[in-house]
Amino acid sequence: MRLSPFPLFPRTARVEPLAEGPPLSILRAHPQLKTVRAEDWARLVVGSPFLEWGVFSAFEDSGCIGPHAGWSGQTFSLEDDAARCVGLVPGFIKAHSAGEFVFDHEWAHAAAGAGIPYYPKLIIATPFTPVEARKLYLEPGAEEAGPLFVESLWALAMEQKLSGVHWLFVTEEEAAMLIGHGYATRLGVQYHWLNRGYESFDQWLETFTSKRRRAIRRERRTIAEQGISVEVLEGDALTPVHMDLAYELYLTTIDKKVWGRQYLNREFFQLLLQRARERLVFAVARRANEVIAGAFMLQGEDTLYGRYWGCREEVKFLHFELCCYTPVQLCIERGLHRFNAGAQGEHKYERGFDPVQTTSAHRLAAPILDSAVRDFLRRESEVIRRELERLVLQSPSRAVRER
Repeated sequence: MRLSPFPLFPRTARVEPLAEGPPLSILRAHPQLKTVRAEDWARLVVGSPFLEWGVFSAFEDSGCIGPHAGWSGQTFSLEDDAARCVGLVPGFIKAHSAGEFVFDHEWAHAAAGAGIPYYPKLIIATPFTPVEARKLYLEPGAEEAGPLFVESLWALAMEQKLSGVHWLFVTEEEAAMLIGHGYATRLGVQYHWLNRGYESFDQWLETFTSKRRRAIRRERRTIAEQGISVEVLEGDALTPVHMDLAYELYLTTIDKKVWGRQYLNREFFQLLLQRARERLVFAVARRANEVIAGAFMLQGEDTLYGRYWGCREEVKFLHFELCCYTPVQLCIERGLHRFNAGAQGEHKYERGFDPVQTTSAHRLAAPILDSAVRDFLRRESEVIRRELERLVLQSPSRAVRER
């Protein structure tokens, strides 16, 4: 696919303060992450392993993102008058909607029907990662610059004639601020396992009906009876060979899905080992010393994140073991608060995962399209809220129903 040239933001722009806002500041656009000072990134961007320098830079330096992939980097930094970086926002100019997990293809189709260009657009997001995390990072004491940052990004996007700005998988606090600046929110549903102080896997199972407990124990027992063992590798135990294995297993999942699309390459996995080894967790299933499946995860401060699964042999219940039960057991043993297994996964709900609301925020430049999208989002949000209520009430886990 040949991509059209992207409009690039000016490298620097003087931004005027809002009423009663902070002093005049400099907004810088960085087409490459390497032009941001690593020490500023480490100081400001905390809380999400996917946005830490080691992981985030691996996307760019491996070539998984870039203009050739339709992800033209536009990270923004805000500096005070002393040239000190006080804020950062990870952004991209997109030529398509792939890899975002907040699906707006119908909006793009509607725009095309009305003769309105939908691409390029500006997104504030983590590439290929549907994980809630802060996207607006400000130095303590500089929180008052948040509205200035948000409004300045919108103004720059309009100057460059982009179709709109999209903040994906933001926090509740960020969503509230964005609503106050003219954005409409879109809700989604994911399934997360939440640790309610469980001391053992069996204690967690006690929250289920006896029928469901028996089913889960039978699923785990079936794996062992087939001579399959699971080993969890991390830290110094991981080698480049393991990262090649993780990549190859990732490809098996992509190849099996009609709609699958490969976003990551071998170099990305190797760079993760070099730059974020302390975050990596790899659960590997073996039979007779032969690897037949694996689940690749990242561990944050209080959350384990499931990312990439793949198998060389289809074994009943093995996906549940590697992508549900083993991670849950790890969270209990390590006192982690949450296992975030990513998008999709109604099978997780049947195994006691909580239905959790996700939020993105959208603002479109064309008034007619913006109005139509807002009307759609109002109706869609009502459906999703009702569905969340139903899922909680009908959960097979007592702990979820009583939350």
